[in-house]
Amino acid sequence: MIMHEIKDPRVQGIVTVMSVDVSGDLRHAAVFVSVLGDDEVRMNAMAGLKKARGFIRHTLGKRLHIRRIPDINFKLDLTVDAQERITMLLARADHADSAEN
Repeated sequence: MIMHEIKDPRVQGIVTVMSVDVSGDLRHAAVFVSVLGDDEVRMNAMAGLKKARGFIRHTLGKRLHIRRIPDINFKLDLTVDAQERITMLLARADHADSAEN
């Protein structure tokens, strides 16, 4: 839905849903997303997703046959950034170790 149905150009092609946590009573859903790009791109994409929340809930209401559609909150997932940073630090340490030998 995010890739193909949200028409906001701030969101298209740069947002990946990483995980979703839904409360036990189905009232709330935290949607963790990864956004490709710098801080400005991320901020704009998050604003686009926030604007599209009503559309997403409405569309989910049509598609899912459940009693309650949760209130959706998008949260930026920085796990990929952390993984890239760790990989870079490990590569530096390996390179430094190789240079010493």
